Amino acid sequence: MHKFFEIGSTVSIMIKTRLILLSLSLALLCSGFSFVFAQEYEIGRSDFEKYRENKIAEITQKTGGYRLPSAPFALLHPSRTKYSALLIHGLNDSPYYLKDIAQILFDRGFNVITVLLPAHGLTLLEMKQVSYLDWIREVQLGLRLAAQVGENVTVGGFSAGGLLAISSALSFESVKGLFLFAPALKIKSVSGLGNRTAALTCISGINRITYDSEVGNSPVKYGTRAVNGACQVIQLVDHVYNLVGSDIYLNDADNVLVKIGARLNVPTFLTVTTSDLHLNSRSIVEFGRALRGNKSVLVYSPETLDIYPFLGLKVITGYDIEHAAVVLESNAYNRQFNPGFYHIRESMNEFLRLNFL
Repeated sequence: MHKFFEIGSTVSIMIKTRLILLSLSLALLCSGFSFVFAQEYEIGRSDFEKYRENKIAEITQKTGGYRLPSAPFALLHPSRTKYSALLIHGLNDSPYYLKDIAQILFDRGFNVITVLLPAHGLTLLEMKQVSYLDWIREVQLGLRLAAQVGENVTVGGFSAGGLLAISSALSFESVKGLFLFAPALKIKSVSGLGNRTAALTCISGINRITYDSEVGNSPVKYGTRAVNGACQVIQLVDHVYNLVGSDIYLNDADNVLVKIGARLNVPTFLTVTTSDLHLNSRSIVEFGRALRGNKSVLVYSPETLDIYPFLGLKVITGYDIEHAAVVLESNAYNRQFNPGFYHIRESMNEFLRLNFL
């Protein structure tokens, strides 16, 4: 009995010792991971500050500082968060247009990064020369920054920025969620030919034309536009269609939108307005219907809509919201803002609670 007791005690001590060593190893490992993540966060924070400083220097040089409110910004918590969001603005505007969306995400625990797309916040000369490929490269930089400040990257975008967000989700499995605001998936035109008519903006000579918009110039949005900007957006549309084996010339856009939606199996928040003069909102709602992942589809409309309901669809009537106003709760620079923005806040908060918290 005495021998067995001694042996049992020895085994028990050995097991306890190993458990203690294992616990210490795990603690050191976790501490190591925490150190690595903290270091990565600090690098990401520093990299973004350098990125922002470079953009500010370029804006100052080329506009005399007039367009400094267009500069990219970040809303960052003191450390790396479970989720981060990269937000991408639309054609001719700037990250300023996403300030209210960024605040919602930040308040829900996200670290938020924005980028200023090439040829924006500068002059028409840059817009005449830019390529949609430049925008894609800028977004890839933004994705890297977002990954440094968050464990899981989500992407949001308005209009052309929504297209770039979709392109990112189709191209990279690391994208874990989407926030899409009037994504430019199908261009509206008076002829009814949509994307194909928009492609005429790429004809040599036409793409160098400039024109004045109804909005007027401001530090956060171009009032005078370059047709090449529209040309690059339609090429971006074709790029996204190509990612699902289609194109704007040979395939029916509505069928392609359903195909794209079926490929996106991540939680997606989508907002459109039926008063949009630039995009075919009905077709984009059908894209929303086709989304495979959890979804919330918010539609603003002046009147009751004849849309077959589906899970996640919410129609808000009584609002005549123009395309560029949908993402802004307030606007210090022009008249573009959404008086019903609180519906976006409420719907996004619920969507975030169900899918990301």
